[in-house]
Amino acid sequence: MNKPSMQRIARSKSMWDQYVDPQRADPALYASLTVTERVNVQRNLWPDEYDEELRTLAIEIAGIVYDGDSKDERDELEGEIYDWLADGETVTESTDALAVEWEIYEATAAEATAE
Repeated sequence: MNKPSMQRIARSKSMWDQYVDPQRADPALYASLTVTERVNVQRNLWPDEYDEELRTLAIEIAGIVYDGDSKDERDELEGEIYDWLADGETVTESTDALAVEWEIYEATAAEATAE
C-alpha cells in the first residue's frame, strides 16, 4: 500500500498517529498544530517525499491548465509549476485550487510583462 500524501496525513489524526507519531511520543502535538504546520513537520522528516509530492502536483496541475499537445511545452510547463510550488509557501490546497492559483499567477505575470 502506498503512503498517503502529506496533506492527507496532516488532516487525519489516525494517519498522523500511524505515520508521524506511531510511538505516541507526543499525543498532544497533532491538536496543537495547523494543517500547514503538520505538513511542515513531515517535510522535515521526509524532504525527498515532499519534493516528489510537489513534482506529482506539478504534473497534475499542468494536466488541468495546459490545452496544447506539445510534449516539450508540457514538460516545460510542469517544470515552471514545480518551481512555483517549491518557491511558495507549504502546499496544503487541492490540485484544482492550485490550478486556479497558477492561472492567476500566470495572468498576473503576463500583465506585468506587458506593462
